[in-house]
Amino acid sequence: MNDAQGLEKEIQAIDKPEHKNLVKLAKDYHKKVCTLEECTVYEKSKLKVHAKIEGLSGIDYVLDEAAAIKVPYFINGAINNFWLPRVNEKLYLRTGIFYERIEQEKNMFTNSIRFPFQIEYIAPDSHRLRPNIAIGLLSPNYTAGIMVKINKKVSAGIETWANFYSYNSLFFVPYTIKSYYLLGAIYLDL
Repeated sequence: MNDAQGLEKEIQAIDKPEHKNLVKLAKDYHKKVCTLEECTVYEKSKLKVHAKIEGLSGIDYVLDEAAAIKVPYFINGAINNFWLPRVNEKLYLRTGIFYERIEQEKNMFTNSIRFPFQIEYIAPDSHRLRPNIAIGLLSPNYTAGIMVKINKKVSAGIETWANFYSYNSLFFVPYTIKSYYLLGAIYLDL
């Protein structure tokens, strides 16, 4: 870009090269050097929102505080991971639904439905092994896992979830553990 005088300050002002500031720099450069004809800026448009569907199935260990025992239950769920690449290419908002039947007393079951809402970090798509971590936004729950790319649109992985009771006044601060999940997951990139 030496042939375009006056761009040095703009280049030095870029702290972190990102899509928006690099496209602006390319346009400013073309305005200075393309005086006789119109120059083309090849800009790849980024999606505003992208979704990944995640099917989960596994075991929920519910901790019974009175008896101090772990009781396993099967749990199934579906999560939608909303990718916001214009905000950050590694962050997702994730929400969905979990369903399980919990035995309250001998042969007496209740249906439990949960709606998690988390913010998640997933390692870049260029990696074959992609670790992920998430934190609950409406209740204290934490997730960690790893996924393996099978092909461009499908990944498989495992996840652990920890759900906590919270303090009454600070609903998002964990007080004591309520349950934890061990889940297998299939990710579909839409």
